[in-house]
Amino acid sequence: MAANLFPEVYVSLYEAAATGDLERTTEYSNRILTLSQSLYTVGQHHSSIIKGIEYALFLIGVCDDFMAAPFHRFDTPGRDRIKLALDDSGLLRA
Repeated sequence: MAANLFPEVYVSLYEAAATGDLERTTEYSNRILTLSQSLYTVGQHHSSIIKGIEYALFLIGVCDDFMAAPFHRFDTPGRDRIKLALDDSGLLRA
């Protein structure tokens, strides 16, 4: 699901792996892992994965973060954690 947020990183990961560039493959893999862990660990329910991706997509301007029932948007602390993760990764456009 995180490929929806930053497909260029996944493409770069593939290209590095396809050319046998272990250093770049590790770099991109670690970047994906770090951001994914930041997004998927907000909240206490299994729906947190969906809510994290939805809010992140909202922050980068892809869609609204409206959640269909029975789901609800994250509360302010959850939203703040996701925004900070995207800020730290450089994914939020200025």
